[in-house]
Amino acid sequence: MIVLPMSSRDILEPPPGFQPLDPEVQVGMRARRMPHWTQPGATYFVTFRLADSLSRRILDELREFKRCWESQVAVKSLEEHRRFSLQLRNRIEEHLDRGLGSCLLSDMMLAGEVEKVMRTMDGKQYLLGSYVVMPNHVHALVKPFDLETNLSHVMRSWLGVSSRRIHQRTGGHGELWQEEPYDTIVRTCRHLRNVVRYIGKNPARAGLNPNRCFRWVRPEWADAGYGFDSD
Repeated sequence: MIVLPMSSRDILEPPPGFQPLDPEVQVGMRARRMPHWTQPGATYFVTFRLADSLSRRILDELREFKRCWESQVAVKSLEEHRRFSLQLRNRIEEHLDRGLGSCLLSDMMLAGEVEKVMRTMDGKQYLLGSYVVMPNHVHALVKPFDLETNLSHVMRSWLGVSSRRIHQRTGGHGELWQEEPYDTIVRTCRHLRNVVRYIGKNPARAGLNPNRCFRWVRPEWADAGYGFDSD
């Protein structure tokens, strides 16, 4: 995944409803296992995965990678946090695209439940720009409308409701999703276009038939040149 640096020279016109990162507005950051940046009005690229999609061995390797970074990087600037977050994300997604774990979402009925949950409040609490439901993870672009309906609220709703619905269908119980999704603010129009392409191409990268995955991009965005196959 290529993340472009912030630039005021982005010559692309934004699609309807998209607001890039505003360099004049302070960016908040909260840290759990991974750093999370927030800004009012921002559009986020989020990834959430099934809890069994990464083995204990892989999780231990990722924790060791983080521990080494924390011990080697003396001054943890915002840019250093971004660089580490990208490296960690790339490592995680390489594993996810191998189709590890139960891959419950390869069942189109269960994947459809996730799609329904994401689409329910689109246009009411948030703007949904694009998504793909993979066998063991989901990518989405989402812009919460206000501070009360912030990204954390949106993600809790998506994970909680979809988990209940899937357990009802499968008779399962317990933790379905990873506790902490990954998210990053989309910084420019060019960054947005690259992320939409990344979402659209995820099935092919994982060796899957795109027609066997729920994937979608907002029609107004595609019409503005931000589709899966845009130049």
